[in-house]
Amino acid sequence: MKLYLVILILILFCLAISAIEIPFSSQPIKTDANLFENFVRIDPDDKKPEILPTKAWLWYDEENFYVRYEARVDSTFIKGEYAPKDYGSTSDLLRIQLITIPEAYYAYLYIAYPTGSLQDGIRTSDMNVDFQWNSTYSLTTEYNDSLWTAVMKIPFKDMRFNAKPPYKWKIIFTRYNQKNEEFYSCPYANTKELKKYFSQSLDITLTHQIKRSSDWKFRPYFVKSYDLLEKKETYDPEHVGMDISFNPSTKTKLKVALNPDFSDVPPDDAQNNYNDKYPPIYDENRFFFTEDIDAFGVDYSMFYTRYIAQPQIAVKLTGNNKTLNYGYLCAKDKKIMDDGYVINDDDFFQLASIIKTLPKFQVVLSTASRINTGYYNHIGVGYWDWEFKKNLHFGTSHMYSIKHRDYPAPDEDDDKQGALFNTRFKANPGNWNIQAKYSNVQRDLRVDMGTYWDNGYENYDLSATWNSDAKEKTLRNWGFYSGAAYSNHLDTNRSFSYANVSASSWFNFLSKFNLTLGGNCRREAYESIEHDLFYTNGGCSLYKWDKFSINVNGGCGRYLIYSLNKTSYTTNETVYLAGSVGQKFNWSMNLTNYQYDYNRINYIGIDSSIVVLDNNYQIGSAYLNYNFNNSMTWRNGLSTTTYDANGAYANLSFYSNYRYEFRKDWFVYLGYQTGQYQDEKSVYHDPLGHFVRNTSSAYLKASLTI
Repeated sequence: MKLYLVILILILFCLAISAIEIPFSSQPIKTDANLFENFVRIDPDDKKPEILPTKAWLWYDEENFYVRYEARVDSTFIKGEYAPKDYGSTSDLLRIQLITIPEAYYAYLYIAYPTGSLQDGIRTSDMNVDFQWNSTYSLTTEYNDSLWTAVMKIPFKDMRFNAKPPYKWKIIFTRYNQKNEEFYSCPYANTKELKKYFSQSLDITLTHQIKRSSDWKFRPYFVKSYDLLEKKETYDPEHVGMDISFNPSTKTKLKVALNPDFSDVPPDDAQNNYNDKYPPIYDENRFFFTEDIDAFGVDYSMFYTRYIAQPQIAVKLTGNNKTLNYGYLCAKDKKIMDDGYVINDDDFFQLASIIKTLPKFQVVLSTASRINTGYYNHIGVGYWDWEFKKNLHFGTSHMYSIKHRDYPAPDEDDDKQGALFNTRFKANPGNWNIQAKYSNVQRDLRVDMGTYWDNGYENYDLSATWNSDAKEKTLRNWGFYSGAAYSNHLDTNRSFSYANVSASSWFNFLSKFNLTLGGNCRREAYESIEHDLFYTNGGCSLYKWDKFSINVNGGCGRYLIYSLNKTSYTTNETVYLAGSVGQKFNWSMNLTNYQYDYNRINYIGIDSSIVVLDNNYQIGSAYLNYNFNNSMTWRNGLSTTTYDANGAYANLSFYSNYRYEFRKDWFVYLGYQTGQYQDEKSVYHDPLGHFVRNTSSAYLKASLTI
C-alpha cells in the first residue's frame, strides 16, 4: 500500500511540474486547462493567499499571445489616471512577464492599468526593469464595483525566441494593490533571488508554429518649425527623416535612422551644476539610443550617447542566441558652427558588445571608438563576474585605451595609451548587499566617448546595505547603508586624493509616512590643498492620499567650492508636491533653495583675479499634464533657476507639447518651446522683474509607422 502511495505522489508531482500547454485559437478560450490562479502575497513576503481572487487565461494564434485577467475588486480599488504609453499611473495594476529564452536571464514585461494605459519593458538579470524598450502591445480593460477585466494582446514579432516549435517558455503573473501597497504573484517568485527569480516561474509550452515576420517598419517624419523671434520659417533636410527597422530573424533586430527624430523630446530639467568639478551628465531620453534589449552592457563612463549631438545617420543591430547577447551601434554626428567656430565636430562613434550569461558566470566584451580625420580614440573593455558560491561573487574589469591626434592643440593630448583595472567582491546573503572594490586608473587612460574625466589614481571602496522584509506593522520596513572610500594619486609619492565615510537609513511606515536620514564626512585634495568636509541630510514624505503627496527634505554641511579652492558652509531645502484631479489632470512641482556662506565677490590668486559667485539661489520645475484619453495628451513643463551670473538674474525655460495618436503608431505633434533670462531683478512692486526671450519657437510634426 505504501509503495502505491509513493508512486501516486510521484505521478502527481511530475504532473504538477510539467509545462502547461497553452491552447492555439483565434477565439478567446476559458477552461480549467488554461486557467492560472491561487496568487500569493510576495510584498509583504508572507505567501498569504489573496482575499480578492485573481484569475488569468492564456491562448495564442499565429501572431499574438493573449492574456485575459479577471480580478475581484472592492472599495480599495484605485483606478488611476489616463496616461500615454509607458508613463504609468498611480493605481492598481496587473502584470505578466514572459521569459522566451530561459537561458538568457531576461523577461518581457507587460503592465495593464484600469484606465487602459499600459507599459512594457524588459526585466534584466539584476532585477531592474528597462521601460525604454517598446513593443506594439495593446490592451482592453473594463471594470465595475466588483470586477476588473483586462485583455492583453502581445505580438510575437517584438520578442526574441527560438524559431521552431515547441516553444518552451516561462511566465510570471503579478497583481498590485495600490491602496495597501501589496504585490501578489502566481507562482511565488521573489526578486531577492536575482537570477533564480526566472527559474521560479511557471513552465508553459506553445506547440503551434508562430508566424515569422521580418516586420519591416518605416517611420518617416516631417517637422515644420517657426522661429517666433526672427519671425521666419525654418526648413532644411534636418527636418525630414526616417527610422527603418527590420527583424532579420526571431532573435535579431536592425534599426537605421536617417536624421533621427528628437523634436518632441522635452528639455532637460534645471540642475544645480554651478559647483561641479566635472561637466554635468544628463540621462539619455532619445528613443533611438534607448529602445531594445540591453545588448551592450556598458554605462555612461564608457559610452555617453549624449555626446552625439545631432546624428546624420545612425545604425543599431542587436541580437540574442540563448545565453549570448550581442550588439553594434554606430552614428555619424553633424558638424555645427556658431559665429565661425566649431561647437560640435562631425565625429564618427561606434560601439560593439558581446554578453555571455550563465547561471554562475557572466562575461562582457566591448569596444568603442570616436573617430575623425587625423584623430581617433579606441577603447576595449573586458568584464567578468563569477558566483563561486551561493550569493558570493568575484569579478574584474579591464579597460585599455589608445588616442591619437595629428595636430593637437597646446592643451590637448598627443598619442596616449592607458589602462584601467578593478577587482570586486560582492556578497548578498539574505537581506544584505556587501561590496568591496579596488580600482587602478592609469594617468594616460583616455575615454573621449565616455565620462572617465579623472585618471591617475587608485581607489578602495567598501559598502554594506541591509533592507528589512516588509511587515504589516506600524514600521512596515526599514534599512540602512554604510560605506567608506579612499583614493590616492599614482604619482611618485602616491599623494593622498580622497577619503569618505558615509551612512544613511530609511524608515517606511504603514501609514504611508517615510523618513530618511544620512550624512558623510570626507577629506578631499584639490590642486594640492586638502579640505575637511561634511554633510548631513534628512527628509520625510507623506503619500497617504490617493490624489496628493508631499516630500520635504533638507541638508547642511561644509562643501568644497572648486572655483575658489576653499570650503563653504552650505544649506539646502527642497519641497516636492504632486497630485491629480480626476482621471485626466495631473501635476507636480519642486523647489530647492541653496545658500552658501562665501562672499559674492571673491579675490583669488597672486593677481587677485575676481570671481563672482551667487551665494543664494533657487532651482525649480513644474509640470501640468492633461490627458484627454490614452491617445491624446497635452504636456507642459517649466524649469527655472535664479542663479545670478553673466548679467542674468534668473533663467526660465518652458515647453508645451500636444500629442495625438489618431491611428495606431500614427502621430501628430504640436509644440512650443521658449527660453528666457531676467535682466532686471525682482523687487517688491514688480515681483516678476523683467524677462527677455532669447529663444522661442513652435513646431508641427507628423510621424507615422508603415
